[in-house]
Amino acid sequence: MAVEDLARRKAQALVESGRLDPLEPHLILSADTIVHFKGEVLGKPKDREEAFTTLKKLSGQGHQVITAFCLWNTKENRAVTGHCTSRVQFREIPEQEIWDYIATGDPMDKAGAYGIQSLGRTFVTDFTGTLENIAGLPVDEVEKMMAKEKWVVR
Repeated sequence: MAVEDLARRKAQALVESGRLDPLEPHLILSADTIVHFKGEVLGKPKDREEAFTTLKKLSGQGHQVITAFCLWNTKENRAVTGHCTSRVQFREIPEQEIWDYIATGDPMDKAGAYGIQSLGRTFVTDFTGTLENIAGLPVDEVEKMMAKEKWVVR
């Protein structure tokens, strides 16, 4: 899955950056979130117009939110990845409301141009899966992966 690969590359970039003390073990967590809508991946908008286009597409529609994560254990020089998928349903959003939301700046750094953990929550009528996943990190899934790998943070 491409989004898992992206999460892995983020962790790998830190490992290869030289910023970590090589004598200390580290457990690195990286993640990335995408919105999948009718075969299209909706990432973070480049500008206000793209944010508008994205939110207009999602208005009154359902979509998937996929968050992938990577845990990289530097002591074992081993990485594992996983992902979690949720489904989100939007209400119809009037164009002026979309522009008003964009004016807050909130959608500019979020996949799908909205944050369920902030003002974008008002667009959501229903969802399946976890709120944490939709907000960008499925903590329960990360904890399960850590337990499975027997990687404990102290």
